[in-house]
Amino acid sequence: LLRRFAIDPTDKKSYLFKLEKSTGRPGRANPVNEAVVGRYYRIVLDDGTVIDAADDALDRIENMAAEVVREVANPGYTVIGEHVYILMLFIASLKNRTPQAREELRELDERAAELQFETTLSDRERYHEVMGKGRAVDEVEDERVRLLEDLRAGRIGMASSAEREVALMFMGLEELTNTLFSQLGIRCIRVPPASQRSFVLSDHPVAHYEPTPKTPESGAGFISSPNS
Repeated sequence: LLRRFAIDPTDKKSYLFKLEKSTGRPGRANPVNEAVVGRYYRIVLDDGTVIDAADDALDRIENMAAEVVREVANPGYTVIGEHVYILMLFIASLKNRTPQAREELRELDERAAELQFETTLSDRERYHEVMGKGRAVDEVEDERVRLLEDLRAGRIGMASSAEREVALMFMGLEELTNTLFSQLGIRCIRVPPASQRSFVLSDHPVAHYEPTPKTPESGAGFISSPNS
């Protein structure tokens, strides 16, 4: 993807230009070495089993999208529904696979688990039914109250895992893609060959433009407003 914006997109050794936000200095970069985190989606089980299913799935999505991108590169290309769906699937996967998105998924997973645990501890009758078998009532109640206090005070909490982060990336992917496909329009924007203009991109794989946010503080998303 990055190589398409290189000085010579047809040359695999060609460089592209990047702007370092911290220094404000532009420089040349090899696309092969940019936006790479090694084994980012690999899962290693406790017994040492390596699972690369997530990488395999993303590779299939990328390969389908690459075919569409090659079609779009033809100046006479006409948009068709199947290609739009594939691109929407690709874009949705890009949005979910960034470190920022995975961190948000992890926080959501942990918070949901903590709320579920709090609900369980708050149900005295149910807790005693499940945890009280063969135990004194006072002992079980003291345990329930103590755990509830510790949870609310932040002394105990829930921790997600890399396996759950990766799984959550894919759980809503199809539903999101279907929503985008049914509710968003798509346009193909080209820079004329003779033009001196060029695209300047951010380092995030999906750029959102939100001219009419619902509130001044709200962020930008796929369908954050009718004009997003």
